[in-house]
Amino acid sequence: MTSQKPLFDAVKPLRVTVPVTPETKLAFERLAAAQGCSVGKAMGDWLRDTSDAAAHMTEALQDVKTKPFEVALKLSGYASATSDMAAGLVEQLRKRSMEGGAARASAAPHVSDTPVSARKSAKKELTPPVGNTGGKVSGARTPRGSK
Repeated sequence: MTSQKPLFDAVKPLRVTVPVTPETKLAFERLAAAQGCSVGKAMGDWLRDTSDAAAHMTEALQDVKTKPFEVALKLSGYASATSDMAAGLVEQLRKRSMEGGAARASAAPHVSDTPVSARKSAKKELTPPVGNTGGKVSGARTPRGSK
């Protein structure tokens, strides 16, 4: 019988000292508490998950030194695309909101469609129970202080 070979080589994480502001440390302490792990693990996981962004940023910074005009055009294109995407999302949400409002409005009858006599009887049915009002549901109101 042969022993199983691990799928991945065991890579031990490196330990580094990273200076951070008190606000940054507090943010990662809160993240660690929410995740149920140590602050170091929360920071390490965050850095691992965002390492692709760091690689792209490095490339962009290097490009700025050698070809600033092209980088400016690329950033302008990103901004324009992001603006277009946001506008499209707002339009989709507006349409959904209007469709949802129209569906709710068509499901419920309008007050003006209900006969006056039905509205008056509905008001009588909606009076609060005696236990909530001390028995003063119907009848003429008396001003405060006079009995």
